Amino acid sequence: MATLLITLTLVQFLYYFAWCALGQIFSIAAQQVKFAPRITKYGGFSIKVWMCENGWRVVLTIIAMIAGVAFTKQLTGTDLNELTAFFAGAFTDRTIDAITNRKK
Repeated sequence: MATLLITLTLVQFLYYFAWCALGQIFSIAAQQVKFAPRITKYGGFSIKVWMCENGWRVVLTIIAMIAGVAFTKQLTGTDLNELTAFFAGAFTDRTIDAITNRKK
């Protein structure tokens, strides 16, 4: 089977990317719980409003997740597994969020 970026096959890449996406979703959900009182005060959660406010964050996080899954061994020195992929998604999301909030 053909390999995609470094030594991962396409199926392996998609598998670890899914774990990375779960980490990102966990990070976003934790942030939504943190700001729940403010969200309910202003009329509840709206995916449209959230995407308008966090569109660049999502795009940058997905790009960083692709690079993180593809180059985990080179970036961290550890082997790629489900746990490292999950934490890569969660920490990448928080890092991108901090960078985008710093710009404001």
